[in-house]
Amino acid sequence: MSWTVAGDELTRALRMTIHQPLSTGPAQFVTRVTVAQSEEGGGGLRTVMGREIPDGWMAPVQDPQIKRPNLLRAVLGDQELEVRLLSQLATGRYE
Repeated sequence: MSWTVAGDELTRALRMTIHQPLSTGPAQFVTRVTVAQSEEGGGGLRTVMGREIPDGWMAPVQDPQIKRPNLLRAVLGDQELEVRLLSQLATGRYE
């Protein structure tokens, strides 16, 4: 697991990256979660999940053992937060 801090004078972000080996070869399953805060009062949450192949590409993984992070369920279930994806309200119903 690794942590990185990024941003500029208007936005601050924290990114966590988790690498998990896959039993099917040299590829790893990678989860990246980025949380950002804007000086204007908004924020962002981005989760990227996929298989990272040694040449650097990420690709979808069809593995029923791999689940989405509980962070998504917690954020979508928080009634005090308004979560949008491409301007559409995300409720977690079709998580």
